[in-house]
Amino acid sequence: MDLPIIGWLDFYRPPFRRIPASTVALGGTKRHLQGDISLAEPATPFFGIGAMRAGTTLLTTLLESYPDCGMMPIKELHFFDVRHGKYPGVQLYRSMAKRLAALSQNIVDRVGVALDELRAEAKEERAVDYDLNGLTAKRNFIPWTDEIRGRFFALAKLDRDLREIADIVDFFSIRDFRSYVDYLRRNSVGAAAFGEITPAYGLLPATAFMEMDSLFPNVCFIFIMRDPVDRLWSHVRYKADRAELKGRKPGDINTDFRDTLQQPDIIGRSSYQDTIKELEKAIPTQRILYLFYETLTSPETGPAEIRRIEAALGLKHREANPGFFSKPINASSPAKLTPENEAVAMQLFSPVYAFVEKRFGQQPGWRLLRESP
Repeated sequence: MDLPIIGWLDFYRPPFRRIPASTVALGGTKRHLQGDISLAEPATPFFGIGAMRAGTTLLTTLLESYPDCGMMPIKELHFFDVRHGKYPGVQLYRSMAKRLAALSQNIVDRVGVALDELRAEAKEERAVDYDLNGLTAKRNFIPWTDEIRGRFFALAKLDRDLREIADIVDFFSIRDFRSYVDYLRRNSVGAAAFGEITPAYGLLPATAFMEMDSLFPNVCFIFIMRDPVDRLWSHVRYKADRAELKGRKPGDINTDFRDTLQQPDIIGRSSYQDTIKELEKAIPTQRILYLFYETLTSPETGPAEIRRIEAALGLKHREANPGFFSKPINASSPAKLTPENEAVAMQLFSPVYAFVEKRFGQQPGWRLLRESP
């Protein structure tokens, strides 16, 4: 079954994405999920499953820099968390539709401004015998030569919006497992590794991880952890930043933090032991890559961590840009966490600290449980 992808939009995609759905062959089968979905794939499939505010955007940026890694054009697909009730589907599709409408309006506005400028230029130069506002006496329109057309597109600057529209249209082609698999394949042709990163996947049960693993052979799962208190503090500041961008007056950030400690869904994103328990029920440990934000972002230990990522995904080695370790990506606004709030959060997350230390050892940059306030 071919997917209804609009052909001309393929032009606006990078090299891995210039293949229409009709040319995606589903050949020999190695494993099946539903019916005749083909799962044979020489490249390494992967899923980044979280944690939120623990470096998933940083990881996405890193992987996008590899020519042989096929990252999806939409950063977070939310396919499995919506399917399993861990993320609101209404919010997902409404936000996508609103973004599509905003981009379309942007194009309408840009085209209008560009046409107005072309009309003004024609009147000033008076080198054209045709009237851009109407017809000539012979009812001929002005001929849009390559030069005029090029001038129009230079003025309108449509490419970025068109590219994003193409990505959203492609996203709306995902209707079920078959179209989800086709979407991943279509957007990673020629890649040595391909996948998607959705932090909310860290809240999924083992049955969901089994579904994800059944789509392709030898799937790699990547889970990034960060000091639990720091992760939550970053989450609260990020939410405050988003509210301010939308014109809402921010409240007291430490009060927001204290309120967040009462919200199980948000606290669950720092309960790494629960994610690991569910993940390892379904996936062999040799196909799980555990990372730590503090180690990955350190100039001393980060290069070795990047080599681990390259080895796990089968990517060709490339030297990391030093700026990767010096410039925070998607950082929240700075703020000071009160000692009282830190103490309450440390007590709440004491099982997480104990689990991580026992399983992985004391992590650099993490708070010491025995030295908590």
